[in-house]
Amino acid sequence: MLAFDFDGVIADGVDECLLVSWIAHHGLGIDTFSPLGLDSVPPPFREEFLRLRRFVRHDGHFLVAFAGNTQIIDDPSAFEEKYASISEEEREEFRAQFVATRTAIRDACESYWLRLHRTFPQVVGIIASSGGNIKIVSGKDARSIIDILRNQGIHMAETDVFGRLTSKREVLTELLSEARERSEELVFIDDNLANVCEAIELGARGIWASWGHHSEDDVVRARRESVPIATL
Repeated sequence: MLAFDFDGVIADGVDECLLVSWIAHHGLGIDTFSPLGLDSVPPPFREEFLRLRRFVRHDGHFLVAFAGNTQIIDDPSAFEEKYASISEEEREEFRAQFVATRTAIRDACESYWLRLHRTFPQVVGIIASSGGNIKIVSGKDARSIIDILRNQGIHMAETDVFGRLTSKREVLTELLSEARERSEELVFIDDNLANVCEAIELGARGIWASWGHHSEDDVVRARRESVPIATL
């Protein structure tokens, strides 16, 4: 059984995440979701958003980029600490607004929304030629994943896509049990090194997707801990 993360592994949708976050946080209209709207995001904020992307594990984490004084964040624990310092009310409000904004944008601006997801042909090719037994385990919502893959000619059942996960541990545990019942191995590919290490800890074969969002520290850690590294 082969399980993939989505953002950063199958597709790079960081510009979509950036613009949806910007619109949701500032309460802007969905007509801002356009090339002009993307260009209107201040370059310093964009750069910091991209820098922090490697620490993001679910859509609520995008709020950290708006929290201020984020330059001191240089590892996952500092990122999680910053996120925890934001009030629960603000975190929940942002997540709800983010989901509502993405849904409205996807319905109203589908063509441009799809364009902001650059898929990786090699990975899409693996999924297309697999013959099944592929799962998607992601922080991105399932409908978005299904729509983006359908645009690439890949039709996945809703039951094979696990989306909007704050933690992947429970789903990976269930998939690992399912794979073992079939006398199969669960292979999980993610660009977030912490997720990969968690999968390995559970007993899956975790592989780190080095083409996703990461830092040199991630490379050093992956090599130090002998985590399998995949490249494109």
